[in-house]
Amino acid sequence: MNINPEIINSLTQERILILGLGREGLSTYNFLRQYLPTQTLGVADLNTNLPSTLNSDKNLVAYLGANYLENLEQFTLIFKTPGIPLTTPQIKKAVESGVKLSSNLQLLLEIIALEKRSSDIKLLNLPTPLTIGVTGTKGKSTTASLIHHTLKHNKIDAVLVGNIGKPALEEVDHIHKNGVFVIEMSSHQLSQLTISPDIAVVQKITSEHLDYYKDTDEYIRSKEAITRYQKVNQYVIFNPNKKNTTKIADLSPGIKQKFVTNEVQSVKNTDIEIYLKSYYLTFRYNKFEEKIIHQNQIPLLGTHNLQNIAPSIIIGKLFELTATQISNAISSFTPLPHRLEMVGVINNVTYVNDSMATMPDATISALSCFDNNEIILLAGGHERNQDFKLLAKKIISGNVTAVGLFPENGKRLGEEIKNELLNQKVNKDIKTKIVNSMDEAMEFSKKFSKKNSVVLLSPGAASFGVFKDYADRGNQFKKLVNEMQNIKKD
Repeated sequence: MNINPEIINSLTQERILILGLGREGLSTYNFLRQYLPTQTLGVADLNTNLPSTLNSDKNLVAYLGANYLENLEQFTLIFKTPGIPLTTPQIKKAVESGVKLSSNLQLLLEIIALEKRSSDIKLLNLPTPLTIGVTGTKGKSTTASLIHHTLKHNKIDAVLVGNIGKPALEEVDHIHKNGVFVIEMSSHQLSQLTISPDIAVVQKITSEHLDYYKDTDEYIRSKEAITRYQKVNQYVIFNPNKKNTTKIADLSPGIKQKFVTNEVQSVKNTDIEIYLKSYYLTFRYNKFEEKIIHQNQIPLLGTHNLQNIAPSIIIGKLFELTATQISNAISSFTPLPHRLEMVGVINNVTYVNDSMATMPDATISALSCFDNNEIILLAGGHERNQDFKLLAKKIISGNVTAVGLFPENGKRLGEEIKNELLNQKVNKDIKTKIVNSMDEAMEFSKKFSKKNSVVLLSPGAASFGVFKDYADRGNQFKKLVNEMQNIKKD
């Protein structure tokens, strides 16, 4: 692809370092090397081994191992991987000395900004290529995937990049197709952006990543770039009932598309309602009301997923899709792994993998999906000092009969459950036990499960320690369930 010469010329004037050689860092390297074949590039990573694909590059200077951050001030432009905090002392010092920071996603957005051309999407009145950015504490992956699926299902040229899809620059060729970039944007990616997407979708934001950010306020501020740099003809889609979401949406001078997912007596002319009415997910704007999809056709569990579906409906409407087109897209969507994923039913016991639930409120939402079943909950994990009080209240007020507790904060959750039982004087026997592996957790589950019960892996905590990551945790759960199914068949 021919990139605007303005971008390439500016890069040739810089002393460039790629900081972090994970998936995104390697993507940035491949892009830069394609357009700057002889320019000296620096790479830096904590890992002491250079990726094999870079070994033959004679125009590469590598800084590897424990001192990889010591030479930042030698460069004028650093492409930083999202996983390295902006607050790292060496990075702060480099920025204070005049070093510029960029990223894989920032560079793609800069290229797109120079390639904008007129569009035939009359209702949107926005030039293409079009960018749709999605953020939130939880639900952003499902929301972004649903938006992408809704557009692709209806023959609208769209790609999914960012935190869930490919690294952004790997789809740079898509710019010349006048298409749509659906971008899942994490707080780490947003924290250094200076360009906002054409359509910003801001989902519920709560406390997260407090091992990375100083406090919740800093975490929320890290997401502000999704709207801060928008123009008056761009869009922000959000639920005005969510306080932190509204703060970020209010930074945009653009067109605000508000939605609520519960029916209210009156709705402001500027607000959209998407709610369940007579088992139909229904769209209403002003006095116009339209059934979109029957509840039984929605492939996602839980009423909280209405929040994740709503932006797809709104964006579908902005792209002038019919209710049938939107409905067919939603009903054909395959839920993402580790997000209320139905794994199997063995001896009338249902096993559900919700390993992606790394926050207590996500587990609370998951528990609400099974109000008619006794639940054996598998919860707890890496300690991030999250407040478990509301989760403990949900556990004792609902139909949870047993809780398998992963270290290290599982012990604290168990104590919170006992304290709530005492404080509320509830005479209820909820079995709890520390489980140090998924094998132990499954043995615990088998001991207390019975006909029509649900074994729910929804930890409400990060996975590190016992597991490599949330995917490893969910995959171990699925592997053991599948083995149990195979034993039953034999």
